[in-house]
Amino acid sequence: MDGIIENAGIAILAGVEVENLQWRRPVKPGDVLNAKAEIVGLEEWNEEHGIVQFDLAMQTDEDDLVLQMIKRVLVDRR
Repeated sequence: MDGIIENAGIAILAGVEVENLQWRRPVKPGDVLNAKAEIVGLEEWNEEHGIVQFDLAMQTDEDDLVLQMIKRVLVDRR
């Protein structure tokens, strides 16, 4: 998960909150999973840090949805 945000050039300092975590179906050995994250909110924490909120969806190669959640993380401000 953190690799998704790191690929966007953002270093996650800490997880803050997970909301609406939903496991939609079991994951089996051999399943290949793909994750997509969409940033849906930004807020100031202090002068040096901020909160990024994003929706995360994880699917199998067959496009079966296996996980959904909203995640908030603490990041360095630019």
